[in-house]
Amino acid sequence: MSRKLFLLRSDKPLAAMLLTLVVTLLSGCSGRQESNSATSERAAPLSAQQILGKMFTVYRSAQTYRDEGVMRQQVVERGVERDLPPIPAALVFERPNLFVWRVFGAVVASDGSNLTAIVDSLSDQVLRIAAPAELTTDCIASDPLLREMITPERPELAAPQLDLLLSAEPQRAEMEGSQPPRLLSEAMSDGHLCYRVVIYNDAGRRVYWIDKSMFVLRRVDLPTGKLLASATAGSALSDIKIWIELHHAELNSRIDDAEFVVEQPPKARLVRQFVAPPPDPETSPLGKDVPAFAFQAVGDPPGGVLSTDDKNAADRILVLEFWSTTCQPCRRSFPALEKVYQEFRDEDRVTFAAVSVDPDDVTDATVQKTLRQWGATMPVVRDRQAAAPNVFGVQAVPTTILLGPKSRIHAHRVGAQPSYDDLANDVRRLLAGDDVAEKKLAALEQDYQKRLDAAAWDGIKGEMGSKVERRKAKVERVKRL
Repeated sequence: MSRKLFLLRSDKPLAAMLLTLVVTLLSGCSGRQESNSATSERAAPLSAQQILGKMFTVYRSAQTYRDEGVMRQQVVERGVERDLPPIPAALVFERPNLFVWRVFGAVVASDGSNLTAIVDSLSDQVLRIAAPAELTTDCIASDPLLREMITPERPELAAPQLDLLLSAEPQRAEMEGSQPPRLLSEAMSDGHLCYRVVIYNDAGRRVYWIDKSMFVLRRVDLPTGKLLASATAGSALSDIKIWIELHHAELNSRIDDAEFVVEQPPKARLVRQFVAPPPDPETSPLGKDVPAFAFQAVGDPPGGVLSTDDKNAADRILVLEFWSTTCQPCRRSFPALEKVYQEFRDEDRVTFAAVSVDPDDVTDATVQKTLRQWGATMPVVRDRQAAAPNVFGVQAVPTTILLGPKSRIHAHRVGAQPSYDDLANDVRRLLAGDDVAEKKLAALEQDYQKRLDAAAWDGIKGEMGSKVERRKAKVERVKRL
């Protein structure tokens, strides 16, 4: 026992080693506590604002992006829920100015030299303009007609992934005037566990589904309040849900040059600006023959009917003004229309009729009294059989329709008109035997071709520049990748 004590006391190097070991162990324990504390701080839950900020940073620093996005819509009509066909909403992107965006029946692309747009409804045109040195959300849809087609009165449905990649302050408009963003419960999207951040503002409720591990946007639930409110009166639509699923979204992957080339439709013309086409013969009422209809006369003779069964219907020229007693634009139009009526009231082949689309609880006396107070003396008829929407396709009042012999439509105008001089001229031409509708359609097509010629793209200069710019762009991409 005494020897053991002696050895511990006398062996100083050994004691020093033991002391060092004890200190090291104590220090190590303290270090682990600090490390655990730091880990606890790192694992602290992120706020909704922090998650959005991380997502913004990831997208703004990305060099490339791609997804196979689709927009989905679900509606409730007459209590029945149904899914509408999906709409492409896919994007391939590379800084500074390469991209292909497929959305709403359109393809917009930049190969680094030219910005090209193809729209399904304008199959005979391909828009081509010089590509900007650096893409912005404004330049992508700088053409007025293109902008109208890909965001038709629905800016809230614009591509969220483009906004994240290009905007200096993504979602700033959505944030303004909104409540602070807040977190919903986590959920899966496209096989990835996601944070869900909800934002409320005047447009409604928007939910971002953000990948927990990479902060990549996987889905966006879009606000639909304004869209639902704009539904036509009497619509059976009671609810609508719209969301974008960004399948296989990935950042900073290598993208082949060929992905930024889009195929031009055969026989399509290259234009510097899209040109609005003439009315589609398949959908335009102009030149169409109207099926059988009947309107009930108001006043003398009582119980009279204006219809396609009249004995003089085959050769009759008929001017129909669809209106209602609550329509103030109709009130403004009738004095000008009355002047045309007075010009032709004694012409046997010409008949004018103010067609009331008021509901049945509005009396004949009220209808006739209202029209007379508005300064119109033309005959009044009631549309008891809903011919306005079902036969003539009337969707709003006032609507003016001119029928020629055999009930063919030669003029169709919607809205209040300060002057009806064009209508009077059309009536004169019909009385003279002209096929007004046929000549109008031919004139519209001729005007369209002239505007196409004026908008033609200078392909030679553009292609020469394209080759040089593509070589430069390819060198820069190789350097980056």
